[in-house]
Amino acid sequence: MSREKKKQPHNISFLRASNEITKDTNFVIVGVPFDHQSTQERGNTCDAPNKIRQLSDEISLVSDRGLYLDDRIKIADVGDIIEKDCKLTNLRKSISEIVNKLHLINPKIVPIFLGGNHYISYPSFSALYKKYSDEDLYFLSLDAHIDFYESWESEYHSHCTVLKRIHDDFANPTSTNIFVFGARDIDIAELENAKEKKLKYISLNDYDSTNLLRKNKNNVLSFSDYCLDYIIKQLG
Repeated sequence: MSREKKKQPHNISFLRASNEITKDTNFVIVGVPFDHQSTQERGNTCDAPNKIRQLSDEISLVSDRGLYLDDRIKIADVGDIIEKDCKLTNLRKSISEIVNKLHLINPKIVPIFLGGNHYISYPSFSALYKKYSDEDLYFLSLDAHIDFYESWESEYHSHCTVLKRIHDDFANPTSTNIFVFGARDIDIAELENAKEKKLKYISLNDYDSTNLLRKNKNNVLSFSDYCLDYIIKQLG
C-alpha cells in the first residue's frame, strides 16, 4: 500500500497524475462513465472509472528497485469527459474531441479509456481509426463474449453489437486486424455472423502462445471483466 499522501475521493486521479498534457506525455487516462443498456445486474459500470482511480491510489510510484514511475512514464488524467446519463451522440462527440486534441499535441500519446460498459470501445476505435489506415490498426478484445450481434433488442448500437460495428468500420476487415481472446459464451446468432465475416476468436483453453500483438501495429486493446473472471477461476 502506498504511504504517500492521498487525495480526497472527489479529487482523485489515476496514480496521482496531473491533468496537464504536454508533448512529453506518454499516456492519458480518460474516464467514460457510460452505462447505457447494460445487461448484467452486477453493479453500475459507470462507477468504474473513479473506482479504478481510487484503487490506483494504493499503488506506490516507487518500485522495489528504487525506480520512480514518474521519471519513466508520463501519465495525465483528464478526468471524466461525459456525464453518467450521456446520450450516444454526445458520447461519440466527446471521445472524438479528446482523441483529436491528443493527436494535435502529440500523435504518439496513447489514450486509455476507462469505462463504462463495453460499448465505449466502438466510439474509441472509430475516433482512432480516422487517424490510421486499416493496415496500421489492430483491435484486440479480451472478453468472454464476442459481441457480434447485428442488433440487440432492436438497438443497432449496443455493447452486444460493438465488435460487429467495429468490423463494419474497417475498410478491409480480416482476421489479422480484429481478434477476440477469451471467448467462452457465444450465442448462435453471433456465431453465424462470426463465421460469415470470418471473425477470428479463441478461447483461453485453446490458447497456444499465438503472438496476438503483431509488430508494427497500432493496437487498440479492449478488456472486459468477464474475461478476467475466467482467468481468476483458472488460476484458482
